[in-house]
Amino acid sequence: IWGENETEQKVLITLELLDRDNKVEICVIPHEMATEEFYQLLMDDWKGGKDVEFPKDVKKIEKPLSMTDSLLPDDLKTDKSDILSRAQAEWHFTVLSGKLYEMYKSELDEYKEKIDALSDYSEDVWSEMKSFWEKVQSQVRERNLFRDHAANLKERTNNLFDKLKVLRKEMKKEFDIKSNEISNSLNSRLDEIESKIESGLALKPVFSELKEIQNTFFKANVNRKDKDSIWNRMDSLFKMVKQKQYGDKSSKDHKGGSRVQSRLDGLLKAIQRMQNSIAFDKKDVEFQNSKISNSEGQLEQQIRQAKLVMIQERLNSKQAKFDDMLKTKSVLLAVIEKEKVKQEKVRINQEKKKVEEAVKQKIADKIKTNKDELIDQEDKLMQAAKEIKSAKTKRKPKVVSPEKSNSNDHLDESIIDTIVNKFEQTVEDVKDTVSAIIDVAENKLDEAIKGFTEEE
Repeated sequence: IWGENETEQKVLITLELLDRDNKVEICVIPHEMATEEFYQLLMDDWKGGKDVEFPKDVKKIEKPLSMTDSLLPDDLKTDKSDILSRAQAEWHFTVLSGKLYEMYKSELDEYKEKIDALSDYSEDVWSEMKSFWEKVQSQVRERNLFRDHAANLKERTNNLFDKLKVLRKEMKKEFDIKSNEISNSLNSRLDEIESKIESGLALKPVFSELKEIQNTFFKANVNRKDKDSIWNRMDSLFKMVKQKQYGDKSSKDHKGGSRVQSRLDGLLKAIQRMQNSIAFDKKDVEFQNSKISNSEGQLEQQIRQAKLVMIQERLNSKQAKFDDMLKTKSVLLAVIEKEKVKQEKVRINQEKKKVEEAVKQKIADKIKTNKDELIDQEDKLMQAAKEIKSAKTKRKPKVVSPEKSNSNDHLDESIIDTIVNKFEQTVEDVKDTVSAIIDVAENKLDEAIKGFTEEE
């Protein structure tokens, strides 16, 4: 730009941003040295970034870049203040963007050292790299980084991701081999379980063994394909055991419990994932704290502090969700325990009913036997009474005195009445005996049921 010096002489002024130093270099060229050829070189080449040789003994001034102070020293004046104001604002942004770029380059250097030191793939480092690149993309979208800076960061980031992909591919091969070995071992144990179920062995030990295999499976580190295959086999075997143990009622009686258990299983996996995520964020907080204490420059420190606040907020949110998960876990465990108690009561009542029905059936059979015997005895006694009465009617009269005759008739009738009375008393005695047997049997039944319940 053209301007004037302190003596109001016309001068050509050049201003160049030294962004790394956050300074502006100012050259003051006297009018007599500013030839038209030199001026065109400045306009065509120097402003485009090419080197141009300045006249000798040109006055140079370095001035810190500031948003409040003027770019020019007080002894220089120009009527192009609008150009200077625009340059001042743009250069301040350029300095901040450059510092942001340098900060990201520094982070990439740290990741490069970390990845170069890896002998095995690390999911944590992969997640860190993803978070880093998302952060860079956010700045690019907001146009806080220049295009060439963003392209350089992208290229370096892709190179690091490529190295991690190579490590992940090698790890996946080894992981698949180990997963296949674990899967074969579990499938072999499941084959034995299936054989035991089909052979009709006792189901309780088989169920316990199947639970042990399930616990081993939960702790095993296998790939998704093997995991789904083993899980489906175990689920099928559990259903086979329940079908044989409970029959057609198993699905209905245990549907609610299975649903709660499935929900608990899913919750436990989610709790584990959340624990891992919280642990990762806590490590990130520690890392950012260490970086803040060693930050170079206020901008980097401010950016890291902002990042730390963001991580801490995310951590607080995850912790709140984790606490809710633990509460839900306690509720589900209580529901499952309550269901177990309920099922145990149902089982006891079923056993109690079986005993009760057996005792009742035994008593009913005994009563029926006694009743049949009683009817048989009653028929025989009735037949005997008929025969006695018939004998009395058919007896031939003897010639005796009236007094003796009346006496004998009275004696015969007395004997018959006595026999009939005895018969009636015998029938009543038998009925009383049967009633007594029933009362005693019912008392014994109550005692048996009470004893069975207390024993259970």
